[in-house]
Amino acid sequence: MSDPFAERLRRNADAFDTGIPDIARMIRRGRQRKALRMATAGGVGVVCMLAVAFPLLLLSGLGAGPSPVPHQGLGVPPVAFTDANGRIALMQPDGSGIRQITTGREHDAYAARYGSSQDLDPHWGAAASAAELPDPPPPAQLVYFVRRYGETAYSLCSVSPSGTGFRVVIRNFPAGQFAVSPSGFRIAYGAGSGIYMVGIDGSSPIRIAQFPLLPAGVPITWSPQEHLIAFVAGNQRLWTVDSRTGELQTVTRPGTHVEAATWDPNDASAIAVTILSDFKRASASAQVWTIRPDGTGLRRLTMGSGNWTVDAWSSDSSQLLLGRLDVHLRDEGLAVIAADGTGLAVINADALSGFASWRA
Repeated sequence: MSDPFAERLRRNADAFDTGIPDIARMIRRGRQRKALRMATAGGVGVVCMLAVAFPLLLLSGLGAGPSPVPHQGLGVPPVAFTDANGRIALMQPDGSGIRQITTGREHDAYAARYGSSQDLDPHWGAAASAAELPDPPPPAQLVYFVRRYGETAYSLCSVSPSGTGFRVVIRNFPAGQFAVSPSGFRIAYGAGSGIYMVGIDGSSPIRIAQFPLLPAGVPITWSPQEHLIAFVAGNQRLWTVDSRTGELQTVTRPGTHVEAATWDPNDASAIAVTILSDFKRASASAQVWTIRPDGTGLRRLTMGSGNWTVDAWSSDSSQLLLGRLDVHLRDEGLAVIAADGTGLAVINADALSGFASWRA
């Protein structure tokens, strides 16, 4: 799918700065699209969403729905999410077995400097080495997340599923949102002037595509084959970039207001997206759809009442994690839904939507 904007970006690639963007400049120049939440001064842990960051002024509502989905397996809880206290927690897909694994009391010089922190956007990824995995395998995975201090400073951090081994992987991380590759060894993010890729241990950062004025929180996701990355930018359109060549392509048409995206881990032809309709009106509605990377096959997944944003697919592609939102900019927890649009059920009414992932 050809797009004049993408062609101009490719022709003028040399016009953009080739270095890793400075976070202060990035914040000044970019519009923050991802929900940025602040803990209250008293530390009660009440978290709010900034309207300028994630403009989902939506109507809430979910009537009596089906019973929660069955428990899926034993061992390490597969769902990582940000709880109402702004900390990373784990739970089973039916909402049981909740365990908080970050506390904010970890040794972190920036938390002391800024006076507060929040832990957001958790993703499962591989341990960079066996020495960095506090728990004996299995599992051979850590939870990676963004720790936010104040309004403009971030660190990319990791912690084991047991809550031990907290580590700052990248200090002054220039993005409020990221994605871990299906192999678990690479991270992609958008910030400042482009889309970047870095090793899971923070090594070898490279810019794979130029894209001007990206905000701090760019929704981003990997294809199952890893060579394509989808992200939301440029008037809230969905784009793909080839990590090998930097080639950019648009997926959605102008006027389709996409807020979030996550690629099916087993099907390169399916991306789940949050689309906001009538976003300039009080009757705005957010629903989850699936779409092919060529822009065809748009299919609505959520039906009936309620307003939803997509967080992640399950590893077997049978279900998705959704966040529920209301008109007062409050989150109303996490839900699951089958890939065919049935079985919608809230599994945690206190979790922060927009910040959850499913273990591979």
